[in-house]
Amino acid sequence: MGLLDKLEKGIEKVVRKPFSATFKSPVEIIEIAAQIKNYMDSQVSLEKEQKLVDHRYKILVSEADFEKLSENQLGFDRELTELVQNHIAEKHYSTIDDLRFVLGKSDELSLGELDIKVMQTEQDVYWQPFIELADQKLALTKGRTRVGRGGESEIKINDRALSRVHLELLFNGEKAGVRDLGSTNGSAINDQKFTEAPLVNGDTITCGNTEIKFYYLPQLKEDA
Repeated sequence: MGLLDKLEKGIEKVVRKPFSATFKSPVEIIEIAAQIKNYMDSQVSLEKEQKLVDHRYKILVSEADFEKLSENQLGFDRELTELVQNHIAEKHYSTIDDLRFVLGKSDELSLGELDIKVMQTEQDVYWQPFIELADQKLALTKGRTRVGRGGESEIKINDRALSRVHLELLFNGEKAGVRDLGSTNGSAINDQKFTEAPLVNGDTITCGNTEIKFYYLPQLKEDA
């Protein structure tokens, strides 16, 4: 039994009341995002300057919808994160941490039915950081991973605008970050130059002519 098949078994959470939707056709990512955005809108008060919204969601769908949506877990997470993050930015909302989503299935749901729960605790899940660049999808190991065009880099990229060792990705087992190693052309996160910075779900690192997407994906601790 794989990770995605075991999410219902492995994640026993304290959650708020789920919010649900029913569609006439298979569930699409844009529909999941729309439900989360509507929920966020219902959380905030227009009179308050600080508009804090929830950031951890467990998404339950039918088995048929689950099989379709989980075919590309990284793509699912990337698209959903971008849609919801854009809404947060447009509405000037705030979260206490970066967005993260867990996809699961429920035998009680039929095709096109959707339940979304706000996750309050995560004892049974750890979050594995991944990067995506060109045609590569790589899990980050604990410690540092150097990126550059030289052979001394753990991730070697054929990009003449990169330094031989351009930057390093850092992961301490819980949180990830990135450090520019004095590169000639510098580095940016979401178009903002940096020397050293934390990484959050959905960040885009630009170095030379290369874009590196950063994501966390949920893993059950029993699989670690």
